Amino acid sequence: MGQWYQITDLTSDPALQARLRELGNGDAVLGADELPLEVHGQLECTPALRKWPLEQFRALEAILLGKNLVGRRRIAACGPAIHDRMVVTEIPGSAHAGSVKFFRQVHANPLGGSTSCAAATARYQERILQELLQTHPADIFVEGLPTDAPPGEAGQFFEQMELALLVQARDFAHASVGSINPKILIPDLQSYGAALVYAVLEPSVYLHRTVAAQGSARIDGLLEKLRLAHKHHVKQFPVRHYDVQTIFQYREEQAVDEMATFLSRHAGASIVLIFGAAHQFDRYFAALPFPPQLQSIYFEATALAIDAQCHDEPDFLLLQD
Repeated sequence: MGQWYQITDLTSDPALQARLRELGNGDAVLGADELPLEVHGQLECTPALRKWPLEQFRALEAILLGKNLVGRRRIAACGPAIHDRMVVTEIPGSAHAGSVKFFRQVHANPLGGSTSCAAATARYQERILQELLQTHPADIFVEGLPTDAPPGEAGQFFEQMELALLVQARDFAHASVGSINPKILIPDLQSYGAALVYAVLEPSVYLHRTVAAQGSARIDGLLEKLRLAHKHHVKQFPVRHYDVQTIFQYREEQAVDEMATFLSRHAGASIVLIFGAAHQFDRYFAALPFPPQLQSIYFEATALAIDAQCHDEPDFLLLQD
């Protein structure tokens, strides 16, 4: 059983104390066992939390994080979005070391899902694609890519892609940069994500993997366990919070290692990282001898629209992994 706290010891603000009692059982103490947590360790967006003002939500989240009652900060709050395009400088870093623009993505569910959920997710990938077409990055590190794809070689990952549609998309993109015809690209964005579609539209881009060439048998086993847990609605294959954190930490460390190696060979380069919104990379970059600038971009309103379409599906949390 986790540690318990007197609510009056957590905050002296009467309004926040009342909110903390709402989170718990209505009594004077609060513990982690009472909190609505997702597998990632962040607060789950319950119907009650969706009604909270943003300022109160963030204040209470900070209190809970400070006592290790929650494991992670939610990227998007549970209530209405304040801004769609959220840009946060996470590490000022050094321009001489390089810069990393981290797109916190919501992506296709590998276990499937409803048509409305998939379409909503594709809209998020469309927002990322629009940004890529406006800024023309030359090097993109892509979550889940099994191997590097030098310029012109991204086609190995999507033999089934509708090339006729992509030709139309390429013509449309060059005619109107940053404005994408959703009827053309939405099916491909659902299946492949913004980075791969961008590599077709801009063949000069270099796509980089975010995992080492030699994987980890232990992590592969935990990932299979997690996949089974979601496929069978968790209860038949219980997943420990520790297992999820182990997977997260391994994948985050691997991604930073790949990017740090690249930046050590290309000092001052600007690169893009496209990875799940629930991941955090600031502490790993900050630990480097010469950390680069790290900026994250998240489309909060679009993500909340996805949540409205997907939150009842048992595998929704995979979308931000």
